[in-house]
Amino acid sequence: MPKTKSGELISWKEYGRRWKVGMQNLTPIQRVSNDIGSSWVILIGFIASIIALLFFNKTFGVITWGLILIFLGNAYSNIVKLFSLYGQKNLYQDLEGQMEEIKIPYLFEDKEVNGR
Repeated sequence: MPKTKSGELISWKEYGRRWKVGMQNLTPIQRVSNDIGSSWVILIGFIASIIALLFFNKTFGVITWGLILIFLGNAYSNIVKLFSLYGQKNLYQDLEGQMEEIKIPYLFEDKEVNGR
């Protein structure tokens, strides 16, 4: 049975509900950061597969070369995706910084504006 941070046991159904709520409340920067991490894992897997095919395969046939081409194509696609994700992350960080700079006091504090 899973436990909460306070140590109480909860059911798997409750755990799933809390996990779903938590995933829905992720910020865009958190989502992009998770995507970047998983893309790196996938890229490492493609590279490891290519290395395994090249160094540990005793017979090089059409299937081997086909697999290598597939892995290279997927690795290239994943690299392009990584560049895009890093661009998105930088954009979100810039937007977050701009939002911090233009904080309007009456939106973030309990102050009246113009006597209202």
